[in-house]
Amino acid sequence: MNELLSRIHKVFKIVLRDDDIEITETTCSDDVNGWNSLQHINILAMLEEEFQIEFTADQIASMESVGDMLRVIKSLL
Repeated sequence: MNELLSRIHKVFKIVLRDDDIEITETTCSDDVNGWNSLQHINILAMLEEEFQIEFTADQIASMESVGDMLRVIKSLL
C-alpha cells in the first residue's frame, strides 16, 4: 500500500471505527458497511485535516471511490 493510500486507510479506520476495514483504489461506499452520506462528509473533512488541503465543491462531488479520493488529493499536493 503506498503512503497516500495508507493515510487514507487510516482515516477510514478512524471515521468508521473499524480497525479491520480493508480498502483499495476501487473501494466505494457500496463496498463498506457504515460508509453512508454523513460518514462520507466526515471522511472528506478528516482527509482535509490529514493532508492539510481543502476540497472544492466540484472535487467533493467527484469523489465516489477511494481511487477518486487519491486522484484529487494527489492533484492538491
